[in-house]
Amino acid sequence: MKKSLTVLLIEDSPDYATLVQQWLSLKTEVAFFLNWATSLEAGLNRVKLGGVEVILLDLGLPDSNGLETFTRAKLQASGVPIILLTADNSEQLALQMVQDGAQDYIVKNSCNGDSLAKAIQYSVLRTAGRVETTSPTNGANSNGAENALGRRDVDVRSAPMSEPVTIAKTISLCDTQPMTSEGIRTLLSSYPDLQFLQGTDSLSQALESARRSPPDVLILDKAFGIQAILDWLAASSTGSEGKTRAGIVIWGASVTEAEALRFLQAGARGILRKSAGAAAVIACLRTVAGGRTWMQDGIFHGSVSSDRYSELTAREQQVVELVRQGFKTKKIAEDLGIGPGTVKIHLKHIFQKTGVRGRYGLALNGWREPRATAIPAEVPSWTPTDRLGTDF
Repeated sequence: MKKSLTVLLIEDSPDYATLVQQWLSLKTEVAFFLNWATSLEAGLNRVKLGGVEVILLDLGLPDSNGLETFTRAKLQASGVPIILLTADNSEQLALQMVQDGAQDYIVKNSCNGDSLAKAIQYSVLRTAGRVETTSPTNGANSNGAENALGRRDVDVRSAPMSEPVTIAKTISLCDTQPMTSEGIRTLLSSYPDLQFLQGTDSLSQALESARRSPPDVLILDKAFGIQAILDWLAASSTGSEGKTRAGIVIWGASVTEAEALRFLQAGARGILRKSAGAAAVIACLRTVAGGRTWMQDGIFHGSVSSDRYSELTAREQQVVELVRQGFKTKKIAEDLGIGPGTVKIHLKHIFQKTGVRGRYGLALNGWREPRATAIPAEVPSWTPTDRLGTDF
């Protein structure tokens, strides 16, 4: 049996996806690399990239349901074993789909980590022609422990796992030069935790794709124009078709401090120069995919040291934090329950103690100061060792 398997989970429930990740991470026989898509279209787009060895397919998806879901997947994922996941405990439906080519059928509320892991391994072996079977194992009932002949043909304890289960993060690129997509695709092919989803060459197409099949990270080329990108960021967060969930990275041949600040305030999560090395690009994508913000070293200059900020009182630090979030004096006063005049006095003291000039300077330094960083809601499963930029 292979020591690692790339599994694509097509499932719209984040809770169940997390459960599958936890189940597979506990297995000691195989290193499972888990890719997750929330719609059939997004899942089939991932299949087109290659490398998927097993598909776990929920039959009830936002863009497809029932037998149609399996039929479409089978047509576009020829040769890839498909295990069906459903809440419908229907033997008739199970037999129909297995007869049509599905490898197995699992009822969600009857499944567990052992049965799922074994069903995945057996489906790979059956597809390779190494295990004979004429009926579904249905991991919900048989736990995938025996094949149809009642034999235990696979020793699932033979290969110790060396890596934890990893949900690969998807990356898309919108660049004025279409060939750039091939460069990013080639770069990401060496990193199993990052998968290139698609490339586009227009902002309108990128917005449509991000809403239809949202990647974890979308890279936007600054060459489209600063105002065009700012308008795009506004549209992506307030559009009638829904807010895109992608973390946005802006990259360009050059990015000034003022431009970087405008992008960050508009909703971007990463700033990167096109001259950045491969390690910096990967570090940026991993950080943004993990829900945090990343800034390439050298874009913001003249940061104030942490020691200078440590001289601030607790109230002054609160004022600084609100200024960094873009709040005006009146709003800061309301939030802190003090008068606008008192806020101005605090600002005067802050400027004196830190040496920073004006609100703009405070905001710029805010993107570099660790104390301004919120704890991320989700901690990524990888531990990057090649980070060259600033992570906050």
